[in-house]
Amino acid sequence: MSLTIDTIVSGVFDTNTYIVFDEKSKQGFVVDPSDGYEAIKECLTANNVDLEAVLVTHGHFDHIGSVAKLQSDGARVYMNRQDESKIANQNNYLATMLNITTRQFTIDVYVEDGQNLSIAGTNIQVMTTAGHSRGGVCYLCEDASYRGKHYDKVMFCGDTIFRDSYGRTDFPDGDFDTLRLSITKILGLQGDILLLTGHGECTTSAYERNNNPIFYD
Repeated sequence: MSLTIDTIVSGVFDTNTYIVFDEKSKQGFVVDPSDGYEAIKECLTANNVDLEAVLVTHGHFDHIGSVAKLQSDGARVYMNRQDESKIANQNNYLATMLNITTRQFTIDVYVEDGQNLSIAGTNIQVMTTAGHSRGGVCYLCEDASYRGKHYDKVMFCGDTIFRDSYGRTDFPDGDFDTLRLSITKILGLQGDILLLTGHGECTTSAYERNNNPIFYD
């Protein structure tokens, strides 16, 4: 089985939302649905996807804007317990300052480090990656196609790591040293992994091992 991954960019911070599905079974999931609900639904409908789950990398408002609506549509929500408080209280995470409100939702499945999830007929490994946010996690999949190219391994990284950069750590529960340890853990995985980031262009673990500035800052 091979997954297909589409991207929708939306929201005030141009957040990457990933729609992931199996071409044969049409089962799928969404990672970090920002406020582009209608675009997400259009993509799901166009590809005849049966949405099973929403995977949240962390609880900052720009990554959860459409979670409640997708949950109302029947998707189960997966998220780390450490970020649960952010669902109800976005005051410290720029939303209030920008006059943005997010609908509350409940977490159906609390994800933990090393956990293996079976969603849409595929195995997804959870890796906790705190630093940008206390409850930050990444999701590792195998055998997927992105922008017409096949990858043996793909990781959805949220705001943990970016191409030539890394997530900010000046939020109340951010910590630079913790983030560096999390990125070290990601880049310590064997092989070259496609890293699908929360903002901006994708990157790879091989590239970031040699270029990411967190090891020099």
